[in-house]
Amino acid sequence: MGNLAENVIQKWADYVNQSNFQKLLGLYAPDSTMIPTFFKKILLNSSEIQEYFFMLSEWETTVEIFEESFCTKRIDMGFLVNGEYTFKMNRGEPSQSIPARFSFLLNLSREDPILLHHSSAIP
Repeated sequence: MGNLAENVIQKWADYVNQSNFQKLLGLYAPDSTMIPTFFKKILLNSSEIQEYFFMLSEWETTVEIFEESFCTKRIDMGFLVNGEYTFKMNRGEPSQSIPARFSFLLNLSREDPILLHHSSAIP
């Protein structure tokens, strides 16, 4: 089951890179919480999360996940997946690469498995 959890994270990255908002937002439960990398505010609903990803697409953002960094744990609520990724902001010159770490809390019995997503830049 751990691989299924990691597959959700890879789908998430694919949808970010494609700016596929419908599929990306479909991964988030309606009552999910997101602590984003590039906003000070904690996002508490689908419309706030959508606004955040729209902003990232305006910056022509892509993400590269480092699968070797995955640490997946089965917990009572589902799966906790931690790891690292790098955001690349392609708008403007020069482009910027921002390494970050993440935590996803997933319930794989749901169609929208992401319950919590926390991301922060690596200092």
